[in-house]
Amino acid sequence: MKICYTVFLCLIFQFCFGQINDFEGLSNHEDYSSYRQVVFKSFMGSTTEYNLKESRVTDLIFYFSKDNIVRKESFIYDTIGNLISVNNYNIANNELLYQTNYILKYDDLGRILEKDKKNYIYKGASKLPEKITTLYPEVEDSAFSLKKEFLYDDLGNVKSVKNYYYIQNQLQVDIEQYQYDKFQNVVKLERKSIPEKEYPIIMIGGYNKHKTEEFEYVYNQKQLWIKKYRVVDGKKTLIAEREFFQ
Repeated sequence: MKICYTVFLCLIFQFCFGQINDFEGLSNHEDYSSYRQVVFKSFMGSTTEYNLKESRVTDLIFYFSKDNIVRKESFIYDTIGNLISVNNYNIANNELLYQTNYILKYDDLGRILEKDKKNYIYKGASKLPEKITTLYPEVEDSAFSLKKEFLYDDLGNVKSVKNYYYIQNQLQVDIEQYQYDKFQNVVKLERKSIPEKEYPIIMIGGYNKHKTEEFEYVYNQKQLWIKKYRVVDGKKTLIAEREFFQ
């Protein structure tokens, strides 16, 4: 049962991999204040509808068609706008399936330095968790981060993320470094790992991870991107489009 649950989470993670930075941007960009919804269409044929309030994402649905909704979530923030909890719901009856709580450590400016998380798995309509899992399993493998560490540039953009996890009881550290354009969107991503990995890393349900990736954008009049391209080894590919609704 544990294996099936892990595989399920891996698949969901791959579907959403390319949208993580976009979600965080939606939650912090002041120019989103005039919009109630953003629709994100990925190159895989999936769609994510983000509902907004005061520039923050309140909930989302993820689907390949309106008749095939895969994921439904709602989000809770702390007093300074950082995400601290994600609720995942049963698509059929809207009951709470599991909750992820983030344990955050801040610097003096209120920026996240470290992010740990704990999962609560619910059964049926019960408000009490059936199972609690914390991502500190030092004696077993974990496909997901035990801990994340963040470094920021002078504008408050994340310039580096370190992901810690275990593979075959060996600690693995994956490092991602980001460069931004004048609109605070990622234009270059560089990866390295300790111990070293061979790139590209083949991904199931998403695009492969290359050591270096670049991104280009088409913007609307409010300098919000509506098309996003990925450039690898000189090949430019459209990976996402967005629509904004007021």
